[in-house]
Amino acid sequence: MYSLESGQLCYLKDTWRVRSDDLIQEGLIYARLNQASVPHIAQALAHGDISCLLKETSAQGSDNDFHETMTQEYVSASWSITSFLDTFHHYSHYRLVLDIVG
Repeated sequence: MYSLESGQLCYLKDTWRVRSDDLIQEGLIYARLNQASVPHIAQALAHGDISCLLKETSAQGSDNDFHETMTQEYVSASWSITSFLDTFHHYSHYRLVLDIVG
């Protein structure tokens, strides 16, 4: 992608990350590596979960401000095939912008 602010090409990573308190967002890892002066590491210009344009209410009644999967909420329903129960995780739509391409 092209950054209008800096006038340079940047790398945009658009992905779905597993939501877990045990996992650190990739952008924070880049920030820690840069703070520790690790050589040859790109700088994260921006990162984070993608917010929803409209506020939605999930099946369980909680407010969701982020673009996230819903399958994990329905996999244990009576009509669901439960043999896949352990394979579904909660994911958030996540983007990371790095300062270099290549």
